[in-house]
Amino acid sequence: MHSVNDVKNSHPVKNRQQLLSVLSKSSFDDINRFWQSLSIVPSYSLLKAPEVGMTMVRAKTGGTGQAFNMGEMTVTRTVIRLNVSEGHLKESSSEEKGVEEKCVEEECVEEKYTDIIGFGYTAGRDTKKSELIAVVDAYFQLPEYTDLIEEKILQPLRNKQRHQEESEAKKVDATKVNFFTMVRGE
Repeated sequence: MHSVNDVKNSHPVKNRQQLLSVLSKSSFDDINRFWQSLSIVPSYSLLKAPEVGMTMVRAKTGGTGQAFNMGEMTVTRTVIRLNVSEGHLKESSSEEKGVEEKCVEEECVEEKYTDIIGFGYTAGRDTKKSELIAVVDAYFQLPEYTDLIEEKILQPLRNKQRHQEESEAKKVDATKVNFFTMVRGE
């Protein structure tokens, strides 16, 4: 039986961090629309129901100076466990040690995953968004869903965020004032 660590090791942590970053910066409606397009009916249990709390935001003077406490912000978090008992036909010898099997209708099926835990954090008090982020995070850890989530959820959300950043940058550039000093000819 594979543990959650085996599944995590097959996907770089960096990809998961990027996923959670993009999801937390996206709206619930956008995430939900892309999630619904996958037609996945999630089965999970709440380990920590969505809960709202506070966190201290730290900053640095000028981005490089000494750190200081800038203030507090509201954060919502959720932790879920997928109810996965999916299996695949066992290809290797049934005498292998350490592999748990279930025999269904005379065919042995190996348990693939256990304890897939998803985490959802978001700024503010949006409990539905936090729960949905946790579900997407959990499914992202399953190799058969990773590429699908990357293509159908993560990439469109990244593109939308990039477009918004470019649009804001154009607005800022349009109002930019260039100060310069004219030197008198002497």
